[in-house]
Amino acid sequence: MHVAMIMTFPEVVTKANIVEMRKLINNGPNTHPGAKFYQANKPGSIKKFLKFANRAEVAKLLKPGDKIERHLKDGDVVLFNRQPSLHKVSMMAHYAVVKPHRTFRFNECVCNPYNADFDGDEMNLHLPQTQVRQKQMVFKFTVKHYVDLQLIMSNIACLAFVH
Repeated sequence: MHVAMIMTFPEVVTKANIVEMRKLINNGPNTHPGAKFYQANKPGSIKKFLKFANRAEVAKLLKPGDKIERHLKDGDVVLFNRQPSLHKVSMMAHYAVVKPHRTFRFNECVCNPYNADFDGDEMNLHLPQTQVRQKQMVFKFTVKHYVDLQLIMSNIACLAFVH
């Protein structure tokens, strides 16, 4: 949860999500899920750090078009990487699941591409900053994409039995 509260994603307020965004603003930067920054949709407006702002007032004045930088939450697409990035599969996209503590967890099935051996490996986590980039990560860098790509490139005949 510690990492999720540090990483932020800029979310534009709409009529559909304004209630959720108000809740995130009221939670503030020190409670997960929350928000760290607010910026009004006006020319020349500055980004406000919600730790020092009157959050109840900011939430009340919130309107569609404003921007909120919210914490990383479940379902966000993140890019996971282990240095050195010697091949393409050492960077893969995953769907985030926020857990307590300061460690990253992932399925054992993806240890081989990362060359992870659980002896204190350092991993990097990147949060794409637009929804378009998140969709690109899903399309180009997910585990499923790499499995499909390996099957195609290895010319292995795939058979599916249907009953």
